[in-house]
Amino acid sequence: MFSLTTLQPQVVTALKQFSLIVNGSRALSTENCFGGRRRRNLQKKYNAPQTEKGHSSQTDQEFSPLICGSVRGDSYVSSPTFFENKYGFEDPSFTRPAPSLLTSRTTEQRRLLQLRQRWHSSVRLFYVRREGTGDPRNEDPEQQGLKEVKKTVEDQYAVLKELAELSTKQAAENKNLLKQQQLKNLEEKYEMLMSQVKELSSKKKTTVNHAVQLLSYVAAVILLVIIIVRITGSNVMNGNSKTFSVVSKDMIEEKFSDVHGMDEAKDDMIDIVKFLQNPEPFNQVGAKIPKGILLEGPPGVGKTMLARAVAGEAGVPFIFASGSEFDEIFVGVGAKRVRELFETARHIAPCIVFIDEIDSLATTRTQSPYSTPAAYQSINQLLTELDGFQSMNGIILIAATNRKDALDPAILRPGRLDMHISVERPDLKGREKMFKQYLSKVKHDPDINITHLALGTSGFTGADISSMVNQAALKAGIDGVSSVNMSHLNYAKDKILMGSEKKTRTPDERVNWCTAIHEAGHTIVGMESKTSVTDVYKVTIKSRGGNHSLGHTQFLPKTELYDESRAQLMNELDICMGGRVAEEIIFGANEVTTGASSDFKTATSIAKQMVMYYGMSENLGMRVYSKKDLQMMSPKMRKEVDDEVNKLLQDSYNRTKKLLLRKKDKLTKLAEMLMKYETLDMEEIRLIMEGKDIVRS
Repeated sequence: MFSLTTLQPQVVTALKQFSLIVNGSRALSTENCFGGRRRRNLQKKYNAPQTEKGHSSQTDQEFSPLICGSVRGDSYVSSPTFFENKYGFEDPSFTRPAPSLLTSRTTEQRRLLQLRQRWHSSVRLFYVRREGTGDPRNEDPEQQGLKEVKKTVEDQYAVLKELAELSTKQAAENKNLLKQQQLKNLEEKYEMLMSQVKELSSKKKTTVNHAVQLLSYVAAVILLVIIIVRITGSNVMNGNSKTFSVVSKDMIEEKFSDVHGMDEAKDDMIDIVKFLQNPEPFNQVGAKIPKGILLEGPPGVGKTMLARAVAGEAGVPFIFASGSEFDEIFVGVGAKRVRELFETARHIAPCIVFIDEIDSLATTRTQSPYSTPAAYQSINQLLTELDGFQSMNGIILIAATNRKDALDPAILRPGRLDMHISVERPDLKGREKMFKQYLSKVKHDPDINITHLALGTSGFTGADISSMVNQAALKAGIDGVSSVNMSHLNYAKDKILMGSEKKTRTPDERVNWCTAIHEAGHTIVGMESKTSVTDVYKVTIKSRGGNHSLGHTQFLPKTELYDESRAQLMNELDICMGGRVAEEIIFGANEVTTGASSDFKTATSIAKQMVMYYGMSENLGMRVYSKKDLQMMSPKMRKEVDDEVNKLLQDSYNRTKKLLLRKKDKLTKLAEMLMKYETLDMEEIRLIMEGKDIVRS
């Protein structure tokens, strides 16, 4: 059974035409039938013919829908369509051939075309006749019409069946073509995909190799960090991050008697010791001991020793920590360590908490875009512990630094670091006491002149003196003697001042002669100056390891220096110019060497300080010109500053040249003695300047 929706448009058109044909045939047959009846009735009315016997007036043939016409034996030809019977001409829509299904005609298509031509025949060629005797065409017209209709239907059914088969076959072919096209497209896509997969695989291999290398580097770094953490014993990750040391009072041996050269600072600490020993008198009158004490001064002056002496005198525990030990790469570790430090101090109070190099922990907070709030958690926690809700009863914080200007103002205010004590380098008396203290710990010659040692070590700190005595003891051990003598101490002092001495001088004698002339120029200017506050201590043409120079002239102050006059500063400029001027006088302007570079650097620094900071310029007046001021000044003003500096240096050069031209003979004599003995001390230099000979045993 066929459905119109499943057939091709040509099949649907054929079915519609067949339906119209059948309906038209039935209509024509009905019209002819009823027309013949009306004619017979008229004949009966006017002619009144006699009907034959055995026949009725109306037969069954008259009522046949397909057999109409005269009752006589006459034949009538009926048109194939109702339209032609009614209007007398054919409808062209019924005879228009159906469109071709395919452009190229195959055998099946030609056969189908013949069937369509039969379908669109303009004449149906069937006859409608009445009964007659002896005529082969006298059979039942109704049966004959039904046969022809049946045959037509069968033919149309065959055509429709062939059309359906052809449509099915064509659909199958189209489906196969579509499948082939889809398969071809899929193959192309597959090939494209495989090429992309190969390309991605190559890239992935390269990426994987890079990733493996990167992971190996990361793993190596992690392993290195783990090893470092294991070695150093750091427990940052597990929370046990205490980096301070708690020293019990029995382990502290330092007393105030061991601290020298800082009598003023020691006196300020006596009140702290009294409070720690007996706080009741202070509490009765409502006095509060300072929460914090800041010790400021250059490195090596004894700030840590002073804090330990305070704890030793008071007999309380001592907690030591360094400012650089608080902060780590992990955020919040520094603040946590500060809390742990003060929690421990509260448990063992009264006690002293000493933080060395506090400038690394409490540096000034800035508004820089590179600094984050997390970077200041440690100092914020320290400020809270010093002056927060929790009290610090019995806890005294002593902090030490040599950079007070780098500290945050919040920690310097009263209520946190209340007392600021300046610890300076020891004076002459302080150095004498220090030499006595450190020499008492080693075996030494009783004939050592301690006052002479103290005079020759001006500017030395307690750490320098301790190192000097230790170096002398090592030298005595190397020489195989049982005690330290003056020569050992002088050797140790030269090593600290000038560096380690090389065993031999430079093998080039021309270079040694030039070095001797250069150092003799410094020495003569220093000896001949009447305003000099220093004496020549020693001169040598041996290279020293400390300053990497070919020779060295060492000066020591005659007395303690607290300030310097303009004449003294000018004398220092002349001493710096002595080496270059001596070379120019002896060898000529074209034969001077680069040995005066460090001298010029020192001279330029002194001249700038005189002009910019000390107000010693006649033209610029008494004012200070900082580096920031120079950047904001006009080019003309900067040129005036430079001109004043150059004027001071040029005047110093001219004065030195006049002096050495007068002392040219002594300059040559001193250089010859240096070539002979390599090193000369103060007494030997004085003999040469007086024209006397040097006698060495």
